[in-house]
Amino acid sequence: MLGPMDRWMIATVVAALVAVVALWTVRRQRAEIAIARTTAAERQAGLDDARAERRQSRDGLADALDVGLLDVDASLHVRRANPAATAMLAGTTGNVVGMSLIQVFLDPAAEAVARGVIASGTAVGEVRMADADGPAMVIRGTRTSGGGVTLVLTDVSELRRLQRIRTEFIDNLSHELRTPL
Repeated sequence: MLGPMDRWMIATVVAALVAVVALWTVRRQRAEIAIARTTAAERQAGLDDARAERRQSRDGLADALDVGLLDVDASLHVRRANPAATAMLAGTTGNVVGMSLIQVFLDPAAEAVARGVIASGTAVGEVRMADADGPAMVIRGTRTSGGGVTLVLTDVSELRRLQRIRTEFIDNLSHELRTPL
């Protein structure tokens, strides 16, 4: 039979063993957490690198395009403009980054196209810069995954001028053919 002293000694040994096992478990879990954090940080760094590479590739492609490309945020302010867009719009507004669409185009139709894109996903419109004789641009837009808008600008000024000349020629020819000699 065990005496009271022996029971206390057994209880103390069992408590010490439980404490050692708990301490060992906590240390093992902390090590696993540290490894998981390191792995997560490495994965995040890899994702960030891939995202930066995609962005750089996309920006390089956008810079090489002959058509204007504007990235617009949800508040309809220009976040980025490729060189073609800057060249198309520079004559009227200068640097467009940070400006609202109404400031850039001076035409509410451009803002209406962007709002249409936000509402439906895509939209197309035509605007004239500055005045009736200013450059004409077709604006095609699509919604981005971040809630913004990408607008593609195509200068159709020469096409509209040729259409006007053709219409005037046909009108004049029709008038001349109806006029008696």
